[in-house]
Parts: sequence; structure tokens; C-alpha cells
Amino acid sequence: MINDSKINLGSIQVEKQVIADIIASAVSEIDGVNLIKRNMFEEFMLLIGLKITPGAQIRFTDNNELLITVKVLIPFGINIQEAAQQIQSVIRSALAKMVDLNIKEINVNISGIQRGP
Repeated sequence: MINDSKINLGSIQVEKQVIADIIASAVSEIDGVNLIKRNMFEEFMLLIGLKITPGAQIRFTDNNELLITVKVLIPFGINIQEAAQQIQSVIRSALAKMVDLNIKEINVNISGIQRGP
């Protein structure tokens, strides 16, 4: 029996790069915090048309939960634990708002301290 009250509109797929872009935008909203910069290999990949977001690694578990690792630089003088918790919070909030995926964990790797303006 065909149910005329429902229409299947297909599936929605979100590329990992889209998730990485959302993460990069969310992190950029925190004053002084930046994802690590591209290395030479990533610059080359960009030149041949492959976009890579350095500092954001996206993986999925067998249960389709997100495992996120971000590598960031933070300003000298701020509390590292508070900064990491704020980074986790803005990423979780941005992803919940835009793609509503199950997040298992968000790992923050403080890769360096930025001094000066």
C-alpha cells in the first residue's frame, strides 16, 4: 500500500570538509585563538584544487559519532584549560546548530602559544 501523506526527499550527505569549515569558523570567533596554519604539503594540495583545513581532523566511529581533534594556537597569558573548554563549547554549539550530528568527543591540542599582537 502506498502512503500518499509522506514523500521521500532522498538523503542528505555532508562532506567532512564542510564539518571542518564549520569548526574553523567557530574557532575563529574566539579572540586570539587560531587553528594551526597550513604546511607546505597542504599548500600544494590547495594549489591542485583540494581544500584542506589544517588543525581540524574529523573521523567517524562505527556508530556514526564524530571524533574531532583540533590543533590550535592560543595567546600567551590565557588559562589553557578554560580556552580548551571554550573551544570545545563553540565547536559543539556550531555543529549542533548547523548539522546536528552526534559528537562523541572533541579533543583540543594546544600546539603553541602566540606572543605579541
